[in-house]
Amino acid sequence: MPPELAKDVVDRGVILTGGVALMRGFAERLSRAINTPVIVAEEPLNSVALGVGKILENIGTVRKGLMSVERGSR
Repeated sequence: MPPELAKDVVDRGVILTGGVALMRGFAERLSRAINTPVIVAEEPLNSVALGVGKILENIGTVRKGLMSVERGSR
């Protein structure tokens, strides 16, 4: 994991999506286990599909951003 991504995870936490996010007490238990904030997505069952939809709506911008990241890693 790149150091800047690891720092973001430690500082900001992780977001749970999908059915596992709905398991009672799981977010709190995971947060204690990894000593990092764990947030449940606003609409956990729909969040991944909604996110992919936003990416597709903005594919040109996303593509440019990915291309600049790829060039920066060389």
